[in-house]
Amino acid sequence: MNATAAAISANSKDLLFTAVVAGKVNIWALPLDEPRAEQPPRQLTASESSKYAVQFTPDSRAFFYLEDGVITVRKFPAGNEPVRVNVRADVTVDFHAEKLQIFNEAWRALRDSFYDPTFRGQDWTVLRERFAPLVAGAQTSGELHTLINLMVGELRASHLGSGFGGWTGNDGYTGIILDARAMQRHGHARIQRIIPDSPAALIAKPPLPGEYVRTVDGTMLGPATSLDQLLRRSVGRRVRMSLASAPDGGTIRNVDLRPVDANSYWQLRYRDWVHHNEAYVHRISNGRLGYVHIETMSYAAYQQFLADLDAEAHGKDGVIVDVRYNGGGHTATFVLDVLTRRSALLSGFRERATLDVGHLAGNRVLNKPTVLITNERSASNTEMLSESYRHLGLGRVVGRPTAGAVIWTYSIRLLDGASLRLPHLSIVTSEGEDLEGHGRPVDIEVARPLGEWNRGQDRQLDAAVRVLLEA
Repeated sequence: MNATAAAISANSKDLLFTAVVAGKVNIWALPLDEPRAEQPPRQLTASESSKYAVQFTPDSRAFFYLEDGVITVRKFPAGNEPVRVNVRADVTVDFHAEKLQIFNEAWRALRDSFYDPTFRGQDWTVLRERFAPLVAGAQTSGELHTLINLMVGELRASHLGSGFGGWTGNDGYTGIILDARAMQRHGHARIQRIIPDSPAALIAKPPLPGEYVRTVDGTMLGPATSLDQLLRRSVGRRVRMSLASAPDGGTIRNVDLRPVDANSYWQLRYRDWVHHNEAYVHRISNGRLGYVHIETMSYAAYQQFLADLDAEAHGKDGVIVDVRYNGGGHTATFVLDVLTRRSALLSGFRERATLDVGHLAGNRVLNKPTVLITNERSASNTEMLSESYRHLGLGRVVGRPTAGAVIWTYSIRLLDGASLRLPHLSIVTSEGEDLEGHGRPVDIEVARPLGEWNRGQDRQLDAAVRVLLEA
């Protein structure tokens, strides 16, 4: 459970905190007094939206918070339906006064919190004087934050920047992958494959590779209408597709699908890529090696890593641990803990196979050699994993050096609601080398030529398998 403390009741007997469970942020309560010390946390909300600014009322008989920008009140400790307090007020904002406040606020925050007191060789006061006249001429919020980002960019550090949340679209995805060559050469929307567990894969009679998509909700695909275009604003609603057995028609049939959003589709594509790599490693190692990929250094990804490791290590001589494209997080030490454990004691029932005593306590004890794969998009906490893996002598690192973007950071909100990231802790090796700006080296460097994926080859996986089989 990834939790953040929010508020303590007036009598100090209860704690409210927010926690991310199954990708959703909700509010929980935890008793703090001794008589209830054994009681587990209790979930108080169960909605999709994020919650902010959680507070108790002065008498602690209720609590309130912001959800979707609306003040929401609930009784405490007994739950009730939330009461939404609709507050509306007109505020006249002097943008040209506000932008100066925001600029100065961002500058001061970095002045007081940036991890390097020398500002990586820059004069932070001079930078303010240089950018202040440009900010004075900014006419929009976008221009203001572009200038702030240009200023902080002079620090040549990672984990920096200001701005608002990313744009979320309503484009739908079905899991149908079209044959790009057939589209380019002949303009035919020929189905090449279907992503497993996608909307297209889960219906009773799914689309088949080799079929052609003719229409979406009655609109014909053609030179001016792509499949992606016809699936805009389709998330969650039923879409009817007309499929043909041949480019010129042939047998026609209809299928009904409910497209998913981009985030859900990304996860489907990601797991499909992982399963592809698993099969690739199994094939080229003749079934001797397992493969796991760690998507991010989040706790959810760590739990997936444990589940995948259980399956992939069983009956194998070793395991390839892949952290390519892993942008970081905070669980590198958790992963290292699993990879460094070695058996000291064994246990077993009468006339049955023995196992490490750690397994009886729910721990993983791998006891098998590993190889780590990194690339230039392995960043932040992932680089800390790579450095520690090499330093502890756990195995060899294959691939490309990491990004060199390693600082602990946090965020604050500026006056206009934008977020500003503040790198505040440096990370150095045991020899004193700063990881920021210095990518972690590999033992065996292997690049991937452009287009290699389309040819069904992965030279970095090939090298990792070769190294591990020779270990």
